[in-house]
Amino acid sequence: MAGGPVKTVDLFRTRNLVVRNATGFLSEACFVTFEAYSELATLDRPGFGEHFLRNRRIDALHFISRDNDWYQLAELPEACGLAFQLAQRYRRVVAYGSSMGGYAAIRFGGWVGAHTAFALSPQFSIDPKRVPFETRWTREGRRVRFIHEEDARTVPMAVAVYDPLITADARHVELLRKLTTVADVRLPCSGHPSTGYLANLGLLSRSLMALARGSFSAPKLQKVARQRRKESAEFFVNLALRSRGARRQADFGEQAARRAPKNALIQAQFAVYAAAAGRRDEAVAAMAAADALEPGRPLMRLQRSRVHELLDEMDAAIAVMKSLCAAVPGDRDYRRRLWRLRAKRLLI
Repeated sequence: MAGGPVKTVDLFRTRNLVVRNATGFLSEACFVTFEAYSELATLDRPGFGEHFLRNRRIDALHFISRDNDWYQLAELPEACGLAFQLAQRYRRVVAYGSSMGGYAAIRFGGWVGAHTAFALSPQFSIDPKRVPFETRWTREGRRVRFIHEEDARTVPMAVAVYDPLITADARHVELLRKLTTVADVRLPCSGHPSTGYLANLGLLSRSLMALARGSFSAPKLQKVARQRRKESAEFFVNLALRSRGARRQADFGEQAARRAPKNALIQAQFAVYAAAAGRRDEAVAAMAAADALEPGRPLMRLQRSRVHELLDEMDAAIAVMKSLCAAVPGDRDYRRRLWRLRAKRLLI
């Protein structure tokens, strides 16, 4: 159903949370999206899937959190209540998110009136008391007060897309079965989150459109995504991560880089693998490509420092880390790496 031009407005806004209203296309479905973990501590950024849904003229409400707090905010119930009022007029309401956003889509999808959640690599919790096996977000788990996890109003049904070879992700999905009915889409070597894997294959957009039409099939998605796995750069990224030996990692990293020439993260990771395997020219070229794609990004500079270190260019590795520490003065991990590099240089 076609509507007129839509201007996004804030349905709800506080210092820590915004709900962006992008409805008015008169679509029969509405997506309620929850932003994933982000390096950008600002509310003025696109919501999860916002550009895609807008371009397809699908109504959406976008939850964006300033901090990576797994939506444990005192104002969340009020925000969800407003979203619930708008969502009542739609035949299909889909909660949608990746990782931290997938957690929220399942946990809080029921609060906004969603009929189902499409959750990519979701967590059950990151509270150390609930999930002692989860070590990826230790700082956040210790910092956040989990004030909403006792609420039982989860979404009635969830599609969980995840990599079963990542033990923590598989354990989270098993625990989520205590909260709701879960339809699994198991994609080995799709990584965390599995979002990029599906996007590489064009299956993420296809899935969203099927969810909007009410024709989505989890078994069909799993079958097609597995059959086409070698087309995905993310598949080879994760093969490299799971491989032993610098040569095999570099070979898989090269396969990933060939399939994603515009992906700075994949190019930078290949640069690290190539440097570890002694493939200097390829490492330098891949790192230059990554820098050109995302100049100045802290993660690119960190990878450049690693490439220099692996190529025994210690002065250059230290210089890059010094500039990174100056640019991000509060990061303890960066400072520790700088100290380690300086100590290593003294031992050489």
